Amino acid sequence: MNDQTGLLNRLTAVGYQPDEPAFRVTWADISAVLGEILQEQGIELQQIEDETLFELVDDAAEALNSGDILLWKTTIRERMLSHEEVFTDFNEPDTEPGEGILTEQYENATRLGDDEGYWIDGGASADFFDDF
Repeated sequence: MNDQTGLLNRLTAVGYQPDEPAFRVTWADISAVLGEILQEQGIELQQIEDETLFELVDDAAEALNSGDILLWKTTIRERMLSHEEVFTDFNEPDTEPGEGILTEQYENATRLGDDEGYWIDGGASADFFDDF
């Protein structure tokens, strides 16, 4: 009898069933991860179409077959968040074409009259003649 067979026999003797999975991820586990992602992104479940939902869940299951199963939660999160077309539709920044995030921050600061908040150093580097 080889070592593997002997080890399996010993494990069976103490209650481990050879045909039972040692580790498994259920559809409930996958839906819990998707629920966390939707909550973090501020997306209501009703906003996701069935086709998109099924695509995300199927892709997560596929990721489990090709990824590190012990890091199943991270694997599923990364695969689901890689669907940028799903999540960017809900989280579009309020910018005009050709503008970046700094332009948006400047516009928000000037609209709120918080010019000091725009400057990283609280306005110390602003021009002496600026209106504050």
